[in-house]
Amino acid sequence: CALIGGETAEMPGMYRDGEYDLAGFSVGEVYERDILGGQRVKAGDKLIGLASDGFHSNGFSLLRRVLEGEDITTKKNFLTPTKIYWKAVKKLLKENRVNGMSHITGGGLSNIARMNPLLGYSISVSEQEWTKDIFDEKYRFIMKKGEIAFDEMMRTFNGGIGLVLAVNSDSSNMNALSDHFSSEGIVHFDLGEVVAGEAGIVKLDNYRFS
Repeated sequence: CALIGGETAEMPGMYRDGEYDLAGFSVGEVYERDILGGQRVKAGDKLIGLASDGFHSNGFSLLRRVLEGEDITTKKNFLTPTKIYWKAVKKLLKENRVNGMSHITGGGLSNIARMNPLLGYSISVSEQEWTKDIFDEKYRFIMKKGEIAFDEMMRTFNGGIGLVLAVNSDSSNMNALSDHFSSEGIVHFDLGEVVAGEAGIVKLDNYRFS
């Protein structure tokens, strides 16, 4: 059985040398006409970010190190389970409202480039400041206690975004998406857009936590 990525985790600090964790996973099939391949994503598409519930499933080796010595109540604040987005997006897939999707875990927002590595992705952090709405208190705590730079935080953790969608930018589609996520109780953000000429680059502006 080929384990091609994501199915194994060394989890330093949790297992002894030579041991590893084998996680459960499922395999399914999809009709070719329904595959969200990179060819659907195009310059001009809008990037919609769906809010995460916390740090989800990545960066816990670093979190354990930073939280060492803290009381159990503080530690539990960082254990919110990973949010599952399937219920919120399956209807949109059937309606062909989504051109590409990226799950944001290890590597943070750089994962967006996997949708189509021939295009670029511009994220308007300073305009939206979604991180203040989602991760303000927790992010500040980890950054200050661990003395971690903003770019490292964004590289290691999800930055408050658990799933990113590339969608057609016409107003009717954007309004329909906004109404849908609001009805599902999903906090969502206009993150930026897909651009040409910057292949594989996810560009964050110079935003920093104050």
